[in-house]
Amino acid sequence: MAVIHDQSHKQHLLDAAVQLFAQKGYDGATLKEIADRARANVALISYHFGGKEGLYREILESLVQDRLSATERMLRPVSSEEEFKIHLKLFIEELIQAHFKSPYLMKIVHRDFDGDNQMVFEIFKGSFHKIFLNIKSFLQHAIDKKILRQNIDSECAATILIGGLVHSLRTDFLRKKLFGKTLTGKKYADHFIEQFLMNFMDGTLK
Repeated sequence: MAVIHDQSHKQHLLDAAVQLFAQKGYDGATLKEIADRARANVALISYHFGGKEGLYREILESLVQDRLSATERMLRPVSSEEEFKIHLKLFIEELIQAHFKSPYLMKIVHRDFDGDNQMVFEIFKGSFHKIFLNIKSFLQHAIDKKILRQNIDSECAATILIGGLVHSLRTDFLRKKLFGKTLTGKKYADHFIEQFLMNFMDGTLK
Protein backbone atom coordinates (compact mmCIF):
# COMPACT_ATOMS: atom_id res chain seq x y z
CA MET A 1 0.00 0.00 0.00
CA ALA A 2 2.90 2.37 0.77
CA VAL A 3 4.25 1.92 -2.75
CA ILE A 4 0.86 2.79 -4.27
CA HIS A 5 0.61 5.81 -1.99
CA ASP A 6 4.11 6.96 -3.03
CA GLN A 7 3.24 6.60 -6.72
CA SER A 8 0.05 8.57 -6.20
CA HIS A 9 2.01 11.43 -4.61
CA LYS A 10 4.54 11.28 -7.42
CA GLN A 11 1.86 11.55 -10.11
CA HIS A 12 0.14 14.43 -8.32
CA LEU A 13 3.47 16.27 -8.22
CA LEU A 14 4.06 15.63 -11.91
CA ASP A 15 0.57 16.87 -12.82
CA ALA A 16 0.98 20.01 -10.72
CA ALA A 17 4.47 20.70 -12.03
CA VAL A 18 3.39 20.38 -15.67
CA GLN A 19 0.73 23.04 -15.17
CA LEU A 20 2.98 25.45 -13.26
CA PHE A 21 5.98 25.04 -15.56
CA ALA A 22 3.64 25.73 -18.49
CA GLN A 23 2.26 28.86 -16.82
CA LYS A 24 5.44 30.29 -15.28
CA GLY A 25 8.38 28.54 -16.91
CA TYR A 26 11.18 26.65 -15.14
CA ASP A 27 12.56 29.70 -13.37
CA GLY A 28 9.16 31.10 -12.38
CA ALA A 29 7.62 27.99 -10.81
CA THR A 30 8.66 27.34 -7.19
CA LEU A 31 8.83 24.03 -5.36
CA LYS A 32 6.38 25.32 -2.76
CA GLU A 33 3.83 26.23 -5.43
CA ILE A 34 4.17 22.80 -7.01
CA ALA A 35 3.81 21.02 -3.68
CA ASP A 36 0.86 23.18 -2.64
CA ARG A 37 -0.98 22.52 -5.90
CA ALA A 38 -0.32 18.78 -5.54
CA ARG A 39 -1.37 18.94 -1.85
CA ALA A 40 1.87 17.23 -0.94
CA ASN A 41 4.84 17.87 1.30
CA VAL A 42 7.53 19.82 -0.54
CA ALA A 43 10.13 17.31 0.67
CA LEU A 44 8.53 14.69 -1.58
CA ILE A 45 9.90 16.50 -4.63
CA SER A 46 13.44 15.74 -3.47
CA TYR A 47 12.41 12.22 -2.48
CA HIS A 48 10.91 11.33 -5.87
CA PHE A 49 12.91 13.51 -8.26
CA GLY A 50 16.00 14.76 -6.47
CA GLY A 51 14.82 18.35 -6.74
CA LYS A 52 13.32 20.82 -9.18
CA GLU A 53 15.69 20.00 -12.05
CA GLY A 54 15.00 16.27 -11.75
CA LEU A 55 11.26 16.92 -11.77
CA TYR A 56 11.56 19.10 -14.87
CA ARG A 57 13.76 16.56 -16.65
CA GLU A 58 11.31 13.71 -16.00
CA ILE A 59 8.45 15.74 -17.46
CA LEU A 60 10.38 16.63 -20.61
CA GLU A 61 11.87 13.18 -21.05
CA SER A 62 8.40 11.63 -21.24
CA LEU A 63 7.47 14.09 -23.99
CA VAL A 64 10.74 13.67 -25.84
CA GLN A 65 10.53 9.90 -25.82
CA ASP A 66 7.05 10.00 -27.35
CA ARG A 67 8.14 12.45 -30.05
CA LEU A 68 11.36 10.55 -30.74
CA SER A 69 9.50 7.27 -31.08
CA ALA A 70 7.04 8.93 -33.46
CA THR A 71 9.77 10.27 -35.74
CA GLU A 72 11.58 6.93 -35.78
CA ARG A 73 8.35 5.07 -36.53
CA MET A 74 6.89 7.41 -39.17
CA LEU A 75 9.89 9.00 -40.84
CA ARG A 76 11.57 5.87 -42.12
CA PRO A 77 13.51 5.94 -45.41
CA VAL A 78 11.18 5.91 -48.43
CA SER A 79 11.61 5.00 -52.08
CA SER A 80 8.93 7.03 -53.86
CA GLU A 81 7.17 10.39 -53.83
CA GLU A 82 3.92 8.75 -52.75
CA GLU A 83 5.63 7.03 -49.81
CA PHE A 84 7.27 10.31 -48.86
CA LYS A 85 3.91 12.08 -48.73
CA ILE A 86 2.24 9.28 -46.74
CA HIS A 87 4.97 9.17 -44.09
CA LEU A 88 5.15 12.93 -43.78
CA LYS A 89 1.36 13.16 -43.51
CA LEU A 90 1.30 10.56 -40.72
CA PHE A 91 3.99 12.47 -38.85
CA ILE A 92 2.09 15.78 -39.12
CA GLU A 93 -1.20 14.16 -38.04
CA GLU A 94 0.44 12.60 -35.00
CA LEU A 95 2.18 15.86 -34.07
CA ILE A 96 -1.10 17.78 -34.14
CA GLN A 97 -2.86 15.12 -32.07
CA ALA A 98 -0.02 15.06 -29.52
CA HIS A 99 -0.09 18.85 -29.20
CA PHE A 100 -3.76 18.95 -28.21
CA LYS A 101 -3.56 15.80 -26.12
CA SER A 102 -0.86 17.32 -23.88
CA PRO A 103 -1.25 21.11 -24.19
CA TYR A 104 0.62 21.85 -20.95
CA LEU A 105 3.65 19.87 -22.09
CA MET A 106 3.72 21.72 -25.39
CA LYS A 107 3.47 25.07 -23.58
CA ILE A 108 6.53 24.15 -21.52
CA VAL A 109 8.47 23.45 -24.70
CA HIS A 110 7.37 26.68 -26.35
CA ARG A 111 7.92 28.85 -23.27
CA ASP A 112 11.28 27.60 -22.04
CA PHE A 113 12.85 27.03 -25.44
CA ASP A 114 12.83 30.82 -25.91
CA GLY A 115 14.53 31.51 -22.57
CA ASP A 116 18.18 31.85 -21.61
CA ASN A 117 18.38 29.24 -18.83
CA GLN A 118 21.51 27.21 -19.62
CA MET A 119 20.25 24.06 -17.88
CA VAL A 120 17.03 24.15 -19.89
CA PHE A 121 19.04 24.68 -23.08
CA GLU A 122 21.19 21.63 -22.33
CA ILE A 123 18.07 19.47 -21.87
CA PHE A 124 16.69 20.65 -25.21
CA LYS A 125 20.04 20.21 -26.91
CA GLY A 126 20.38 16.64 -25.71
CA SER A 127 16.81 15.59 -26.46
CA PHE A 128 14.85 17.61 -29.01
CA HIS A 129 17.95 17.88 -31.14
CA LYS A 130 17.66 14.13 -31.80
CA ILE A 131 14.13 14.64 -33.11
CA PHE A 132 15.33 17.37 -35.45
CA LEU A 133 18.14 15.15 -36.72
CA ASN A 134 15.63 12.37 -37.48
CA ILE A 135 13.56 14.79 -39.56
CA LYS A 136 16.65 16.08 -41.32
CA SER A 137 17.78 12.50 -42.05
CA PHE A 138 14.35 11.65 -43.50
CA LEU A 139 14.57 14.63 -45.86
CA GLN A 140 18.21 13.97 -46.75
CA HIS A 141 17.41 10.37 -47.69
CA ALA A 142 14.65 11.65 -49.99
CA ILE A 143 17.16 14.03 -51.58
CA ASP A 144 19.68 11.20 -52.05
CA LYS A 145 16.95 9.06 -53.64
CA LYS A 146 16.17 11.98 -55.98
CA ILE A 147 12.62 12.24 -54.63
CA LEU A 148 13.38 15.81 -53.58
CA ARG A 149 15.38 18.30 -55.62
CA GLN A 150 19.15 18.02 -55.36
CA ASN A 151 19.60 21.69 -54.46
CA ILE A 152 17.49 21.31 -51.31
CA ASP A 153 19.36 21.82 -48.03
CA SER A 154 17.94 19.19 -45.65
CA GLU A 155 18.75 21.23 -42.55
CA CYS A 156 16.99 24.33 -43.87
CA ALA A 157 14.05 22.24 -45.08
CA ALA A 158 13.71 20.55 -41.67
CA THR A 159 13.79 23.96 -39.97
CA ILE A 160 11.07 25.31 -42.29
CA LEU A 161 8.96 22.17 -41.82
CA ILE A 162 9.09 22.17 -38.02
CA GLY A 163 8.92 25.94 -37.75
CA GLY A 164 5.77 26.08 -39.86
CA LEU A 165 4.05 23.33 -37.92
CA VAL A 166 4.99 24.66 -34.48
CA HIS A 167 3.89 28.19 -35.37
CA SER A 168 0.57 26.89 -36.71
CA LEU A 169 -0.04 24.99 -33.48
CA ARG A 170 0.96 27.90 -31.24
CA THR A 171 -1.39 30.28 -33.04
CA ASP A 172 -4.37 27.94 -33.30
CA PHE A 173 -6.22 29.88 -30.57
CA LEU A 174 -5.86 33.04 -32.68
CA ARG A 175 -7.08 31.26 -35.81
CA LYS A 176 -10.15 30.14 -33.90
CA LYS A 177 -10.90 33.68 -32.66
CA LEU A 178 -10.33 35.38 -36.02
CA PHE A 179 -11.64 32.80 -38.48
CA GLY A 180 -13.63 30.32 -36.43
CA LYS A 181 -11.33 27.48 -37.54
CA THR A 182 -9.25 25.21 -35.34
CA LEU A 183 -6.96 22.23 -35.75
CA THR A 184 -8.91 20.47 -33.01
CA GLY A 185 -11.64 19.85 -35.56
CA LYS A 186 -10.98 16.87 -37.84
CA LYS A 187 -12.44 18.46 -40.97
CA TYR A 188 -10.30 21.57 -40.77
CA ALA A 189 -7.24 19.62 -39.58
CA ASP A 190 -7.47 17.35 -42.64
CA HIS A 191 -7.79 20.39 -44.91
CA PHE A 192 -4.86 22.14 -43.21
CA ILE A 193 -2.61 19.07 -43.50
CA GLU A 194 -3.35 18.69 -47.21
CA GLN A 195 -2.62 22.37 -47.79
CA PHE A 196 0.56 22.20 -45.73
CA LEU A 197 1.79 19.12 -47.60
CA MET A 198 0.97 20.68 -50.97
CA ASN A 199 2.88 23.86 -50.20
CA PHE A 200 5.87 22.08 -48.66
CA MET A 201 6.14 19.46 -51.37
CA ASP A 202 5.66 21.92 -54.24
CA GLY A 203 8.73 23.71 -52.96
CA THR A 204 10.87 20.60 -52.53
CA LEU A 205 9.87 17.89 -55.01
CA LYS A 206 12.14 17.08 -57.88
